[in-house]
Amino acid sequence: MKRNLENHSLSVALRALTAGAILVIGCTAEVGPIDSEEDPTDTLSANAIASTVLFNSRFEPSSSGTPSGALQIDDIVGTDNSVPPPNNWSNFSPRLGRDFTGLIYEGASASDAYARIVADPTGAGRGNVLKYWMRNAVSSASHGGTKGRIQARFSGLANDLDSLYLRYLMYIDRDFQRAEALSSPITFLNLGEYWHGGRQNVEHPFRIGFMLNKASGSGSPLYFACEATDAVRRSDGSYTEWTHVWSRQNTTFRVPFNQWATVEVFYTMGNNSTGRFSVYMTPPGGPKVTLCDARTWTYSPDDPSPAFGLRFIEPLKLYTADEVINAIRGPRNDHAAILYFDNLTIREGFPY
Repeated sequence: MKRNLENHSLSVALRALTAGAILVIGCTAEVGPIDSEEDPTDTLSANAIASTVLFNSRFEPSSSGTPSGALQIDDIVGTDNSVPPPNNWSNFSPRLGRDFTGLIYEGASASDAYARIVADPTGAGRGNVLKYWMRNAVSSASHGGTKGRIQARFSGLANDLDSLYLRYLMYIDRDFQRAEALSSPITFLNLGEYWHGGRQNVEHPFRIGFMLNKASGSGSPLYFACEATDAVRRSDGSYTEWTHVWSRQNTTFRVPFNQWATVEVFYTMGNNSTGRFSVYMTPPGGPKVTLCDARTWTYSPDDPSPAFGLRFIEPLKLYTADEVINAIRGPRNDHAAILYFDNLTIREGFPY
């Protein structure tokens, strides 16, 4: 069924009210657990949409990676007893796909790349965290060379899921800074992707990436950016090359290496006047920083009547080119690209 995009906020609010949410004008709407780190006085409160928690986890028992004891896990299962429901990796809201799709490596072995749940090694005392580690980029890239991929995917999202909020903690190991020695620019170092309509058997695939970029010149610093691209399906079922739609970046905020920072993502399906994709980061001690704030297309501008909202998301991701991984690893093969994640919450609607 085709939807009136201009009325998406009302439809989300009505669905949340039906599910038992409380919408109070001028106040934060909460359903389920309240993250103690949320700021109820945040200045974005005027943008609140009735909010329902779809899933949350801090990677604590009895959630665990499978296969049990493996260096490279391909799934997370079980209930995280450290947070209230919905907290079961194997059975959460059907609006988010009902269960976790899994971790994807695109053929990499555990000696090349892995994800696993570990005790926090950063000294912050966070309990368990999700670790990504990559030393080699081994998957063939379409334009030559190789690429590396670790991604956690949630797929099978509800067709009318058109407003989503995510909050999590991310720790970027300082070894990423070694990539700043490259003289070439970096435009392919993704930390998350959000797909409208999916990738296969759709006329107008559209994706938004949250990433690290770098300008040309050895020593140019990494910075955060977001980019939207789309493609068109040909009559033979193949797709055109990805085409740039929009991009946003923050080139002045320095990447907080070796620190736990809070990331917040706001997504609203819409056109160039109603869509929204915003990412904010709060480093230790604050303040909250806008990494990108795109109030524009969040589906393909070539799609005259989109029938779906987000179809799958990969919010916890490490996906990059071989030259980036090679620069991080170093000539002695004694470094790696490492990310840690914790305190993941996914909501339909915005809590503030």
